Amino acid sequence: MIRTLFNTLILVMSALLLGGLTSCVFEHFPEDEPDAPVQEEEPNIYLTLRVGVADGIGSGATTYSRAADGSYYFELPERANEKLHTLRVFILNGETNQIQAMRYVDFNPDGTIKGSNLTFRLHPGKKRIILIANDASLPYYIRNRYTTLASGQTFPLAELSDQLIFRTGNTPLFTTQDYIPMCETFDIDLQHTEGGTSPSYVNQDLFVTRIAVKYTFIFADNVESVSIRMDNMAQTQYFMPRGVTYDPAKYQPAEEINGIFGRNITAFTGTDTDKVTFEAKLTGKTPIEVTRPDGTKVKAYTYDPIYLMESSGTRFRLSACLDAGATSPTGSPLAGN
Repeated sequence: MIRTLFNTLILVMSALLLGGLTSCVFEHFPEDEPDAPVQEEEPNIYLTLRVGVADGIGSGATTYSRAADGSYYFELPERANEKLHTLRVFILNGETNQIQAMRYVDFNPDGTIKGSNLTFRLHPGKKRIILIANDASLPYYIRNRYTTLASGQTFPLAELSDQLIFRTGNTPLFTTQDYIPMCETFDIDLQHTEGGTSPSYVNQDLFVTRIAVKYTFIFADNVESVSIRMDNMAQTQYFMPRGVTYDPAKYQPAEEINGIFGRNITAFTGTDTDKVTFEAKLTGKTPIEVTRPDGTKVKAYTYDPIYLMESSGTRFRLSACLDAGATSPTGSPLAGN
C-alpha cells in the first residue's frame, strides 16, 4: 500500500527556504555552555538547527484527491493541530545510544521557538538523533519511557521501536482537538568542516513524520449528511517509523510534489493484527470552492479529517451513505441510499 506522507520539516541554518511556501523561521546563536562535557584541548562542534513551519498548500497543488481524478495528492499541514507545537530532541552516541544532549522546546503560533533554542555543542563522532514532536497526545506508557531520562543514560531505542499504539472499535487514533504526534530517527557522522577552524559549525537537514494517516472528505453542497464505512482498518501500529521507504530517500533533499517541497512514504512495516471496520458520521462541515476539470468553480463542503492507523498489506473499501440525487464536487452523480 502506498500512502502520502505529509510532514513538517526540521531544517538547519544552511537549508534552502521552501520554494513557493510561506515560511516562519527563527535563528539561534550557539549557547555559552556545552550540552555535554567537552575537553578543553579538543575542538568543539556546534550543531545548530533551524525550524521552518510552512503554511498553505503552495502554488500548483491540486484540489482533488487521488479518488477524484487519479492524480497523486500531496498535502501540507492545514489545521493547527497538524503543525509543530512542541519538540523533544535527543542526541545519542551513535554506537551505544547513550544520551549526550537533550532538549525540549515549544513554539509560538508563528513558528518561532519560545525561550530556548536548538543549538548543541558536541564532540565529533557518529550520532543518533531522535525527534519526538507534539507528544502530549501520546499515551502515558510511551511518554514515561523517555521523559524521565537524563543526560548520560541510555535511550531505550529498541524498546520504543517495538512499542505499539492501540485504538478500539470506532475510536479514531487522534481527534481534531489533539496535536498530532510526530517522530523520526536519524544517524549522522558529525565531523569538523574541511579546512575549518575551531570551533566548527555543522548543519543537517531533518524532518519528522506524523504518527497518523489523515482521511479527508469533500462533497458537493447538495449533500446534507455523510456516514462513512472503511474496512480493513488497523487497530495497532508502531510508535516509531518502521521499515519505511521514502521518496526522495530519507537522507536526500526534498523534492517538489504538486507545487510543494516534501517527500512521500512508498512502503512501511505495519503490524500483523486483525483489521476491523471503522464507521463514523462526518462532522465539521465547512464551505469551500472547488475547481472542476473544465475550469469552472463550484461550491462544495469539506469535513473534519479522520486520523487513523497505518493499515499495511491490504486494500480497504470506503463506502458512504449519501442523500438521493447527490453529486460529487466534479459534477458526477452519486448513488443515494
